[in-house]
Amino acid sequence: MGDRVDKLLAAGREKRVDECIQALQRAEAAAVSKKLSLLTYQINYRVKGGGTTFGKGNANQRRDDLVAILRSLREREHHAATSTWIVRLRIPEAETIIEILSKPLELETDYLRVAQIVPENSRHRGDAELQ
Repeated sequence: MGDRVDKLLAAGREKRVDECIQALQRAEAAAVSKKLSLLTYQINYRVKGGGTTFGKGNANQRRDDLVAILRSLREREHHAATSTWIVRLRIPEAETIIEILSKPLELETDYLRVAQIVPENSRHRGDAELQ
């Protein structure tokens, strides 16, 4: 594609990332205002190749967009392993989180999972440096 089209597509992707970050912030603020407790979620993703999806970019661009949204959580996120993040949020529904995080992905080929880690059935050793 031409440079102009590439720039327009990149601007569209950047706008989508910003909108996702804002949606995540609004959902978290709503949960904070309700004084909900912090919950721990594990997020796993697999972004597959297979060419460029118009408007969403190639696999590397889609992965970068998802990671940018996750990194926006700053002190509430931990990159645990390849394609795995642990986040601490007050948002009570994994469905809300997955709806926001899936926007930069191509759901025909990419994979995203958000699961709450419940303290009653969770064990860990060591410190993951999460506040």
